[in-house]
Amino acid sequence: GTFIDSFSEGGMLSGWAPGMSPVRFPEGAGLLVRADEYIVMQMHYYQSPDNEQESDQSGYMFTTTDSVEHTIQMLPLGFQGFNIPAGDPAYVDGVEFNLPFGIKIWGVFPHMHVLGSGYSMTLPDEDEDDQCIVSSDGYDFNNQVSYIFDEPIEVEKDSPLRWACRWDNSSNNPYQMFEPPQNIGYGERTDEEMCYAFTLASF
Repeated sequence: GTFIDSFSEGGMLSGWAPGMSPVRFPEGAGLLVRADEYIVMQMHYYQSPDNEQESDQSGYMFTTTDSVEHTIQMLPLGFQGFNIPAGDPAYVDGVEFNLPFGIKIWGVFPHMHVLGSGYSMTLPDEDEDDQCIVSSDGYDFNNQVSYIFDEPIEVEKDSPLRWACRWDNSSNNPYQMFEPPQNIGYGERTDEEMCYAFTLASF
């Protein structure tokens, strides 16, 4: 299949993390779910001896419509090849995408784990200042933010799209899970790290 097909077959519709508000698209835009498709929800739990008898109170809610003018897909833009050095209070790594097609970005959900401290998504421009799409120096795992734009941001075919994360892997990080700190790479556990910009886009 093509690059686009890889996101439309069995792709990710949405995600939630602590602190997020409901995602609401502008009128005329939405995610496509066909009548013969199933929605599978994956839950990540924190287990401790104090909550072994607790029951799951999770739920979800969404609205539907028969058709929209703009069909949005979620692109899990990010990378996994980083290694955050033990003790580094401001380690930065990133990746540059050259998408083989133009897209309109309707929103971005930046996601890291407890060492995350900042992120930025930019459109580099050799002649002018880089265009900022999202940026923060105050990432908080317990208060993660989704950005939904009033108007989509257009990214032309073959334009470089740069995504970078910053982590605090020092002993001064109140969320540090290792003492002394250890080198940390990619993983799904909270004591591992991620660097994703879950990007809501139309083609």
